Amino acid sequence: MSLSGLLPLLGQTEQFAALVNSLRAPRAQAALIAPDPAIECTVAALWCETDAPVFVLTPNPESARRLYDRLFTWLGDDSPIFHFAESEDIPFERYVPDHGASHQRLRALAALRGEVKGVTRPLVVASVNAASQATLERSVFDSYTQSLGIRNRINLENQIQKLIQMGYAHEPTVEIPGTFSRRGGILDIFPVSKDRPVRIELFDDEIESIRNFDPRTQRSAGKVRSVTILPAYETPSIGQRRSGARIARGNGSDWYFRRSAATNSLRPKPCSSWRSC
Repeated sequence: MSLSGLLPLLGQTEQFAALVNSLRAPRAQAALIAPDPAIECTVAALWCETDAPVFVLTPNPESARRLYDRLFTWLGDDSPIFHFAESEDIPFERYVPDHGASHQRLRALAALRGEVKGVTRPLVVASVNAASQATLERSVFDSYTQSLGIRNRINLENQIQKLIQMGYAHEPTVEIPGTFSRRGGILDIFPVSKDRPVRIELFDDEIESIRNFDPRTQRSAGKVRSVTILPAYETPSIGQRRSGARIARGNGSDWYFRRSAATNSLRPKPCSSWRSC
């Protein structure tokens, strides 16, 4: 059940209308003090009133997870809400312990870059700790994001090597995000940005069809015209290291999420400039 029907009531108040108007100005900043139970309602209402992506910074991981979960109550289960989670990965180390958190972070970055189908105004929630952790630079993220469509021509062997460089693991069957498999001229891929894997069938070197399929039954679940494949991990693979791939750090100009001094408050901020930087 969604409480979105109650959000217009907050928008009718004079104080909230003034806050929204002040945030419409270029590079606007506004402070808002709200009791803890009202935070998710206020964030949800602000997101509904904006026409740009919104990034919310929270003081600690617990408050980020709590806000992320509660926002679905106010906005609905299908809302484009993303959690930029804390990662335990150590950049450039061979051991990558936290695949799930890494995939969550990459999905959030993809949403801000406009690479998630149907999402134009993502609402991203992160803690200060998560936003302070290094991630792939924008140029590396973009160069290892690939779109494949019907009638595209690809070299299958080169495509497999590219998937490995992007961090995808070669498995006998595809069941979890970040994996792929090959059977003759059929390539199964589970992109980290999708809920289901895709099956790409080739005729010689031309993509003949792309289908979603159920990873449990392996049965097809409808055709699609194209698919976008994101990097699978924030830690560059060996191939990327050799080519000089870098990670973005907290004080760099290529960061997606920049450090904020407001560590003791929730402050929604439009992030369209981060998406297009």
